[in-house]
Amino acid sequence: MALRAVTLNDAAAARVVIGMKRRIQEQVASAEYHDARRPVADAPNRELVHSVKEELIKN
Repeated sequence: MALRAVTLNDAAAARVVIGMKRRIQEQVASAEYHDARRPVADAPNRELVHSVKEELIKN
């Protein structure tokens, strides 16, 4: 939707995107919190999973 707003100069699409901003920011904050807690989580293979994830992100 954001791409449409920009590429087509679509004001209605831009308003929709602006309306979504708060929810998107909440989802980003939630994902950051989750990601920050993962390395210290009491879960089997957490170190291995974290290493693989980091390697995938780098490549």
